[in-house]
Amino acid sequence: MLFEPFLSFDNSAFQWIANMFAPGTGAALDWFFNFVTMLGNGGWFWITLTVLFLIPNKTRKIGVIMAFALILELLLVNVTLKPLLDRPRPYDLEIDWWVQAYRSVFTEGALASHLPGDKSFPSGHTAVSFAGALAWCFGSKRAWVGRARWVSYIGILTAALIGFSRLYLGVHYATDIIGGVLAGALCALLAALLFKLIEGGFDKINAPWIRCTEKWLPRVFW
Repeated sequence: MLFEPFLSFDNSAFQWIANMFAPGTGAALDWFFNFVTMLGNGGWFWITLTVLFLIPNKTRKIGVIMAFALILELLLVNVTLKPLLDRPRPYDLEIDWWVQAYRSVFTEGALASHLPGDKSFPSGHTAVSFAGALAWCFGSKRAWVGRARWVSYIGILTAALIGFSRLYLGVHYATDIIGGVLAGALCALLAALLFKLIEGGFDKINAPWIRCTEKWLPRVFW
């Protein structure tokens, strides 16, 4: 099996989670990480942020870079890597020692309120979150409101929490999370480079939208 050499590391990560947080024994912590993981469901949180960034003139370039990153992430992770690598979820892996190790941490099974039916590697929640958050960060270096560029780092923290929640809830291996971070970062970087290539043309296309925004939206948006 392709990922079998990494199972020892993945098991160590789950054992660390068990020692540090004891998943399933704290209702508040279980609820919190289920809430955090919900932010990554279908990438809706990052899609919503992208749409919001596309509205004001001040942040439209950030929104475009984020949109590129999310589309690239969908193609890379959901369309290509997950079906190609075909890795079973931790709760579906039928290796005797692994089943025992996994059950020693998650005695009642994975803690997520919804168990995904797709393949495991890389973590889609993590990939879409880091694609969106890093694209936001890259874009905010180019154009942002006043001196509030540091706000983009909140996105990185949110993405990290979403990635960790997938491990805490037992629906992904640690290597899935690492793979998701790398895939998301690659998509964000490619999105920033792609935008740089089309930036001159984008300014021309964007001109009518700028006039529309200035006419119909409050000044705070432009």
